[in-house]
Amino acid sequence: MKRFLLILMAVCLYLLPVKLTAQATGRSEKMEAIKTAYLTRKMDLTPAEAQVFWPVYNDFMGKMETLRKSKNQYAHDNWINLDQMNDAELDRFMAKMFDYESQEAAIKENYYHEFRKVLPAAKVVRYFKAEQDFKLWVVKQARQRRQQQSGGNMGHGNKPSR
Repeated sequence: MKRFLLILMAVCLYLLPVKLTAQATGRSEKMEAIKTAYLTRKMDLTPAEAQVFWPVYNDFMGKMETLRKSKNQYAHDNWINLDQMNDAELDRFMAKMFDYESQEAAIKENYYHEFRKVLPAAKVVRYFKAEQDFKLWVVKQARQRRQQQSGGNMGHGNKPSR
């Protein structure tokens, strides 16, 4: 328990500057805190590992978020006109979308190597798995909330599995 508190404290210290500059809502901040605790637990980070991992992670997430925003804006700007595009324009649209996906894969690969500079391979692989598991948990929670709001009760599951 003492180890977990030390890790959580280290994580909070490194995430504090990010949170102070973020324009996030209370809900997304709560979700980020849950995600941070989840990843820390799943990766079994020591306090020393947490101190070196979280700054690299924050840089990685910043680059991924910038790319996602650009991709989403491009997609949004073009989805509206898809029915009016000819084949050549549609081919260019899809090529650009595939390019965004390639850029995302390149960033992930690059940061795998950056993470490896500060963590053993097993913990880096656990990170990528835990990130996927967390996304699946979030989707499951959203479905359950929608079903509960529409009158159905799908059960429980307020926190990701341990």
